This record gives sequence, C-alpha cells and structure tokens, in this order.
Amino acid sequence: MAFESRNPAARAWEKWTPEGSMRRIETPDETVVEVWQERRDEPDPATTGRVAFTTHYRFMPKPGTGAIGETLSATSELRFRTQHELAHLLKRAGFARIDWYGDWSRAAVDETSRELIAVAR
Repeated sequence: MAFESRNPAARAWEKWTPEGSMRRIETPDETVVEVWQERRDEPDPATTGRVAFTTHYRFMPKPGTGAIGETLSATSELRFRTQHELAHLLKRAGFARIDWYGDWSRAAVDETSRELIAVAR
C-alpha cells in the first residue's frame, strides 16, 4: 500500500493566510479566479495535529459584461499525523516493512518535506 500524508514538521499551515496563499487562475473560458486559504483561529496545530481553514474562490467579472464578481468559500479541516504516529498505525495494522519518502520522486524525508509518502508491505 502506498499513500501520502502532509508532514507536520513542514508547518505548511503557517502560509495559509491570504497574503501567503493567494493565486490567480485563468480557466479555459478566460474566467479569472483568485484562490486563497485562511487558517481559522484555534490552538496551535503543532500540538493538536488538526488545522481548520477556509478556502476562498473569488470569480472576477469579465470586463465589459456588466457581471458582478462572486466569492465562494469552503471550510475544511486536515489532520496532520507525524511519521511516528503513521508508522505505529501501519505496524498495528500488520504491515512489517514501511519505506518513507519526502515526495513521490522518492526524496528523503526531512523537516522541509511537505509530504510523508509511506510504502507499506
């Protein structure tokens, strides 16, 4: 079995602010959408292992159409489990060998790895 989990050591949630995550996407029909994440205030995710956030989608009106832009939002929560926690759960489930990678290219895991890739046998 192979799967990916977010690496809590990378602390990605610290960039989940409008300033740190804003990006503009242009769709095939030339609609421009601004997308950003905003972490909701709660205890430190490094201690709780959980991060609640809202993703915002602002659809920009096309010039000359008279259309009004619209913003939609979706709330989410992610659980960040450490490599140690994941290894414990996999071993408890009967997997004897687990290979760990920091990305799907099989880079080594370190504190800057955004992902924890587990290949369990």
